[in-house]
Amino acid sequence: MSKWRRILTWFAIAVGVIVICAWLFGVQIAIALETRYFARKPPVMWKVPVELGDPSISDSPGEKLSYLGCEFEVPWNDLDKQKTRLVGKWQIIGFQSEKEIILKTIPAKERVNAFLELDQKLDAESLRKLKYLYGDETLRSDYAFTSAVLDTTPGDISIFMSRKEAVRAMILLVFKPIMARDEDSGIYTIQTKDFRGFQYGNPQSQPSEIDDELFSDNELLEFTFRCRGKGGAACISQSEINRVIQSARMVH
Repeated sequence: MSKWRRILTWFAIAVGVIVICAWLFGVQIAIALETRYFARKPPVMWKVPVELGDPSISDSPGEKLSYLGCEFEVPWNDLDKQKTRLVGKWQIIGFQSEKEIILKTIPAKERVNAFLELDQKLDAESLRKLKYLYGDETLRSDYAFTSAVLDTTPGDISIFMSRKEAVRAMILLVFKPIMARDEDSGIYTIQTKDFRGFQYGNPQSQPSEIDDELFSDNELLEFTFRCRGKGGAACISQSEINRVIQSARMVH
């Protein structure tokens, strides 16, 4: 066989393979390529929740506070009442040491319902398709939905997976930078007596703020820890954050 005939033969084989792959895996290939391009820059796209490495709880003198139906302890006793105020549905709690906590309470399934209502004309058939795509478990609660989003990375998408799995993973990845706040210093799992959830950020990395989400069957608590007038949350340690979230409970 001549050189050109060999080239044409291999070219024909290559074209045949491409056509077969496009027929069998066309959607998956497009999604995989798009995902790789979409995820090149945000580091958070490749991060998944890991166990919080520092479980210590600060035993510094503090006080018990109660806002928005939530009671918790802080390891500080320098509450600044002038800087503590309600802004809309956010409770801002200021301290003389420049520390600051923002507390938000969110009704159960708000995220799931918002996701389902992205299509304003959602009907029974559309809802059935969404449940088929994501499964009843993923849409059962805000915690399950958030966990599914955070556990998904671009590496989970393969040309060999089903179209259903590829589309599901791609849509979950779209939500990831929003839920994880583009946090590149880590995502951590949280477990307390009454809640389970996630922490975005590590005090040692000195992010601008650290967010903790605590999920229960009835609501979602969001605690944001930061330092006023300073470049990051360096004034708050992980043991101090643990004191707050481990003591949090609802007192409706």
